[in-house]
Amino acid sequence: MGKYTKRDQYFTPEADEAVFQIAESAHELVDRLIIRGRSRRTNRMETLNMMTERLQETVSLPSSKEASAFPDPDATFKAHDAAYQAFKDRGVLDRATQALLTASR
Repeated sequence: MGKYTKRDQYFTPEADEAVFQIAESAHELVDRLIIRGRSRRTNRMETLNMMTERLQETVSLPSSKEASAFPDPDATFKAHDAAYQAFKDRGVLDRATQALLTASR
């Protein structure tokens, strides 16, 4: 079961079933890429379709001075931070988190 447990130690039947349920749920989630759940704030069903709502931002990054095949690390960090802030300002991250939290209930 683990690095520091006995080799012949197994999950209890209840834990075994719970692990399989989580794995099956994750498989369905990844397979469909659609998350549904009820919002605690609005009490409405929320849907996040990850097939159409990708978290992406297109930017042009300058090359690194040390290795021209790679982007400049400082510019990459700034672009990442700006994209994160844009997603946060649009409420995309809150919706995704809320959908994931309520889907597991």
